[in-house]
Amino acid sequence: MLSGSVVKTSMIPILIGISGFVASFFVPLFTRKIPLNNILWYTQGGKTLLIGILVLLFNKIGALSVLLIYDFVVLTYLWDGFAAPVSYAILPRHANDLGKANAAFSVSSESIQLIAGG
Repeated sequence: MLSGSVVKTSMIPILIGISGFVASFFVPLFTRKIPLNNILWYTQGGKTLLIGILVLLFNKIGALSVLLIYDFVVLTYLWDGFAAPVSYAILPRHANDLGKANAAFSVSSESIQLIAGG
């Protein structure tokens, strides 16, 4: 789907940034009450569910409104804003050699970001 507008298209990265910024304020509140493993499970499941719904809607309807796509972008990156810091915080709990684990995690994480364009 082409929006036909530079402004509409340029809103996507802005919404991504704002969503991650807003989520960063709420991460400490949730990590105090919910175990990190559960937060990671919920965020990854939530992102998968949202993207699955978006794909189904796109296949069913065809062309989606720009506002609906904005909603999905905001919700997906709110979940991602929770998942990123929790992923880094959980790493020391599961690694024997923190240096190697951090390097491997960073390389894989950055490779996924490069491929996914996020």
